[in-house]
Amino acid sequence: TPPATSVLVAMHSGIVSVGDDGIATVTFDIPDFAGTVRLMAMAWTASAVGHASADVIVRDPVVVTMSPPRFLRLEDTSRLLVEVNNVNGPAGNYRVELITGDGLSTDAAVTDVELAAGARTSLNLALTGARIGDHEPRLLVTGPDGRAYVKELTLGVRATSAPKTSSRLIPLRPGA
Repeated sequence: TPPATSVLVAMHSGIVSVGDDGIATVTFDIPDFAGTVRLMAMAWTASAVGHASADVIVRDPVVVTMSPPRFLRLEDTSRLLVEVNNVNGPAGNYRVELITGDGLSTDAAVTDVELAAGARTSLNLALTGARIGDHEPRLLVTGPDGRAYVKELTLGVRATSAPKTSSRLIPLRPGA
């Protein structure tokens, strides 16, 4: 089974004290994630109980998504679909670098795209399986303000044929 291309987010803070102003602050280190998370809170005192929930959108100013092939065969060529959505980042030139390592190769290591505010683009970057195993290509998108967005994934390169197993029956005489 190929590795997941996205992560599930579920976090719990435990009991949090509320300040004299009635405000409680909780922070989390959220993994590489773009989507909606549900924030839920429960509060109680000696005489009352209450709860609330709200959906919160979590994303970078520039959202980068990758759609890889499920796997590659050795010396097989496919594409990595990269979508760059400038939701509220600065307009200008964005540099897209595909760092493949030694198990994969590409003819599109660096691509420059011009993105206006609110614009999006799609790139089809060629990938070739160069060595059998699981490899971790990285995509580095650098905006005109110098801010970098890094995306990582795991992509398997498999042999072109399944392993061959053979067996033989050899009779053995007693004492042989």
